[in-house]
Amino acid sequence: MHRGRNNSSKVPVTIRYGLPLLVVGLLAWKAYQWWDSGLSTLAFVDPAGNQLMLEGATVELFDYDDSPSAKWPLARRGEPMSVSGADLVLSDLPGPTIVRIDTPTFGIGFGYAEPGQRRSTVEIGPPLPIRVRVTGGPEHAPLGGARVQVLGGGPRGVELFDAVSADDGTLVVDRIWGTIKTLCFRAFASGHAVAEVDTFVDPVSEVALELELSRPVEGRVTLGVGAAEVPRDGLTIRAFHVPGVGAAVAADGSFTIDHLPPPPRQIPLLVAGLPEGLTHRRTQVVAGELRADVEVVAAVPVSGRVVNGHTGAGVAECRVYHDHGPEGMEVAVTDATGAFTLRQVPPGPVHVHALIRVARKSLSAVAARRHPGDMRFVDVEGDVRLVVVPDQPQTDLLIEVW
Repeated sequence: MHRGRNNSSKVPVTIRYGLPLLVVGLLAWKAYQWWDSGLSTLAFVDPAGNQLMLEGATVELFDYDDSPSAKWPLARRGEPMSVSGADLVLSDLPGPTIVRIDTPTFGIGFGYAEPGQRRSTVEIGPPLPIRVRVTGGPEHAPLGGARVQVLGGGPRGVELFDAVSADDGTLVVDRIWGTIKTLCFRAFASGHAVAEVDTFVDPVSEVALELELSRPVEGRVTLGVGAAEVPRDGLTIRAFHVPGVGAAVAADGSFTIDHLPPPPRQIPLLVAGLPEGLTHRRTQVVAGELRADVEVVAAVPVSGRVVNGHTGAGVAECRVYHDHGPEGMEVAVTDATGAFTLRQVPPGPVHVHALIRVARKSLSAVAARRHPGDMRFVDVEGDVRLVVVPDQPQTDLLIEVW
């Protein structure tokens, strides 16, 4: 009986076996690339650029946010880690991160990491002493007992040093890497406004922190429409645009916040820790006020569209904002149709703004005349004033930008 030959035998061995292996290899390489793209590596080097091996270093990760309403101190992510070696590999970072690194040999410092950053260097060197002098009042008298913080990464960065000034107002910072060129120094003393200096580090010179006299603000967090069951102990009062200044709220809603800038400067107070769906109106105070009440209420969603005032077309990627709520300002960005939703709007009068930056050449002749000058980009904006009614979401707000 004649048996036909299997046609598959005519397929060269290299194709029969090599092609599947090639496909598997390509898939494996793609999987590695996907996995590797989520890694961020910090390589440790000395001031000469040579690889540096760390032994027994303690590493902490902090969510980094330098926006005006950012919470401070920074939120630590996870528990401290013990690290030894020439680099640190981080995975699954949710966003920009400050890495605080405390070493037995070199003291303490920091680095930055971002998702998919791949590889960056952190220069580490022996600490250099930094002299700090704290003075207060109109005569700039030495101020002993002042709390001094040193931060890496700017005014909303991570704390590297915390100590109290001596009776003559001085102290020495002696544990921070000498390779860090810029640091933020902050000082607090009772009855004084916070003082802050963000400066280049010069081990020869002295960092001067001059505190102005100020008075605390006393107030109460009250509960309005839709917020009657909210426990107030556990909430925190923060000063908008004044990082590091805050106060705990007592069970009866009372609080005392110190270290605010002196009059006549007005400072908005923010209530941190509110459950989702609650907000408050913008409340500004001046140092020394004794009845600063902040009313917490149920937020009212406000949605609508931003349109081109000339054509009526929806405007995408436009920032829509108001200046109420626990963040000091709520910002929404329009979608492709110009639609937006604001979720922290309190009842009462509200001023909503829309703003987008566009290339000047994209403007019509009429619009260009509204924005004189020869700038490459201009801010096109619009605004609407409305009265928000409790428990009545608004869905048809229309803002024209010109």
